[in-house]
Amino acid sequence: MKRSLILKIVLYVLIPSLFVLLSRFAIFAQENAPLPEAKTAPPSSPPQAATTQAQAPDKGPPQVQAPANAPSGSPSQAQGPQTPPRFPPPRVLPPAIFIKGKEGNINRVFVEDAQVGKEVRVEFIMFDIDPNEKLSAPKTYGLPQQATFKVETMEVEKNRAAAVLTWTPAESDIGIKAFAIEVANSKGEPNRVALFYNVKK
Repeated sequence: MKRSLILKIVLYVLIPSLFVLLSRFAIFAQENAPLPEAKTAPPSSPPQAATTQAQAPDKGPPQVQAPANAPSGSPSQAQGPQTPPRFPPPRVLPPAIFIKGKEGNINRVFVEDAQVGKEVRVEFIMFDIDPNEKLSAPKTYGLPQQATFKVETMEVEKNRAAAVLTWTPAESDIGIKAFAIEVANSKGEPNRVALFYNVKK
């Protein structure tokens, strides 16, 4: 039963998280892709003066003819650099959820050790990159009965929230305990993180 629950939580967390990671990688690759070099037309050769013929004393100075390849009414100059193509805007991503102290870790599943009678305290940081978004109330899965999960949402920034989980394992908790935290934005796009605790006496 425990193995089945652990397997469900791992699949429930890893599959959407892998999709989010691949989306972020695709956006990062697009933003950092080298722009195509602007092609400029080769400079045209300088106009050459036509061969002047002997002029009669009563005629004016010799005339210089325009080059045959110069278009009429426009200077024969090299074109300026072309405008680089614009990439489409990045796809809207679901809200991020991190464990305080592990913000730089891309893993969405964490395995920690715990001890009977010693309190476990985990601080969660949740936010959406869209400042106009509003996060929904975080959901918990598999949380032990004696654990408490308190959400602290800043009223000024509705797209950000923090939560604290406290739990003191008992002897009945010896073994592997697993639970997950999920948060979504107003579009219903969720993200989650899972924690596994190896409780020892």
